[in-house]
Amino acid sequence: MTIEQRRALNYSDLKADPNGGSEYANVRGGKEAFNGVSGRDAAIMHLGGRAHISAGTSPNGVSGSARIYGNVLNNPNNFTPDEVALIEQYAADEKARYGMITGSNLDHDFADQMAARGGLSPEKLQAYHQAIDARTAQMVNNPNREAVLQEVNQQLNITSDIGTLEQQSGLSRYEQAVYRLAGHSTLFSGDGSIDGDILAITLGNENSLDGRSFGNQDTNIDAETLSLLQNDLAIDGQLNGDALRMANEKVLDKIFMGTPGVTAEQVQAQSVQQAQQNGRTTAQIQQSLQLSANQAIQQFSGFVKDHPVISAVGAGAMAAGAAICPFLAGSMAVGAGIAAGSRMMSQEARPAA
Repeated sequence: MTIEQRRALNYSDLKADPNGGSEYANVRGGKEAFNGVSGRDAAIMHLGGRAHISAGTSPNGVSGSARIYGNVLNNPNNFTPDEVALIEQYAADEKARYGMITGSNLDHDFADQMAARGGLSPEKLQAYHQAIDARTAQMVNNPNREAVLQEVNQQLNITSDIGTLEQQSGLSRYEQAVYRLAGHSTLFSGDGSIDGDILAITLGNENSLDGRSFGNQDTNIDAETLSLLQNDLAIDGQLNGDALRMANEKVLDKIFMGTPGVTAEQVQAQSVQQAQQNGRTTAQIQQSLQLSANQAIQQFSGFVKDHPVISAVGAGAMAAGAAICPFLAGSMAVGAGIAAGSRMMSQEARPAA
């Protein structure tokens, strides 16, 4: 399927039968067949990413990861059966070990997912796990447990408005864009990894998860997407996700280890440095950095990602079977066409993506 065909799909967050009926099972199976991401893994990435982008960590060590448990447990119909089952398991385990919900299970598993899909080093992953353990100890050992529990029980304000999220989490517009795109890349790469396809799919596309409007909320990240695409091409002339992975690691550093974060200017400077090390000329680098949105879309409209499920089923069933939002809770889109597409997907052979 070409990038142009994938851009034409409606990438809504499909939750056919959120109560766990057969329709949801069909849709979930189709998603896994396309991108190799299981229902549990998708739940970890969606809830972990949503938690981090919705709230920072308080002085008491209470993070968005701890608080999102309440959103799921108190409003299960707003989440998928996989997400509800995951949080029920996490909550029971943490209460047994620590006497309270800490969010540590979600954070540890989320870090593992991002490391595997984004190529993080074992040393960096270990640093994240150590930081999560330190935050958990801060919560558990706090003598004012009542204050900690009060924070834990404050459900997250889940919104898509960038300005509101920046106030809640401390993540800038650029950092939110990077985080959203990295999470959504695992959906559309075809193998669950973070690559550059998502940049060409998203740019200027109102159908994409990161291009759709949510009422009067400020959600558009086209400028940030174009900047990442330009930087990605500048490095080696290929759209392979180098810049996105680089930037996402810096955002993860900020979330887990409290570092200053990252800016578009920093990512561009690092991309240029890598391009020079790769032997690219100044003219080649500048050509990539000056690529317009229209040029980018035209240049990659014929980009083909071979995949047996896509080839066999086509765009309609892929829309029904593959779309899930790991980081942003998109609108519910359950209709006859989607149900038919998911049934069609479920009947196909499902090779590992």
